[in-house]
Amino acid sequence: MKAEHWPIFRGMGLTPEQAERACALRLESGQKTNYARFRALFGDAPTERLIEFDQIKDKAGATARALFASLYYIDEPVTAQQAKHLIEIIGRTWQKKPVPWYFWGQGCDWDRVLAEAASVLSPAQLQGVRAVAARTRAGEVFSAANKEAVAVAKP
Repeated sequence: MKAEHWPIFRGMGLTPEQAERACALRLESGQKTNYARFRALFGDAPTERLIEFDQIKDKAGATARALFASLYYIDEPVTAQQAKHLIEIIGRTWQKKPVPWYFWGQGCDWDRVLAEAASVLSPAQLQGVRAVAARTRAGEVFSAANKEAVAVAKP
C-alpha cells in the first residue's frame, strides 16, 4: 500500500503525517477510498488528484505494477516522479481491447509508451521497458497461436 500510494500522496502536497493517514484511510476502505471522507480530511485538490489516479490505476494499474516490478532490479531504480509519469503514460496509451489476465501488458500501445517514456527515463530504464514490451509482444504471439490451435482442433 505504502509503496504504491506514498509517492502519490506526497506528490499531492500532503505532509508525511497526512500521507500516513491517507494510507490508513485507504486500508480501512479496502483500497476503495471514501472520497467524501478523503475530501473532508485533505481538501478538494488532493481528492481530485486521487480520483484521477484511481481511474488510471483501474484501467492500467496491473500493467504499471508489473512494469515497476520488472524494473526493480535494474541498476537505476525508477523514482517516485518517474513512476507517476509512467502511470500517466500507460493510462493515456491504454487500448480498450479485451486481454487475457495473464498477459497484463497487452492493453498497452507499447510503441507510444516507449516514445513518451524516452523523455522521462534513463537509457538503462528505457531498455528495461523495451524488454517488458518485447515480452508482452511475445505473449501476444503466444495467445494468437493458442487461439489458432483451438480453432483448428474444433471439429
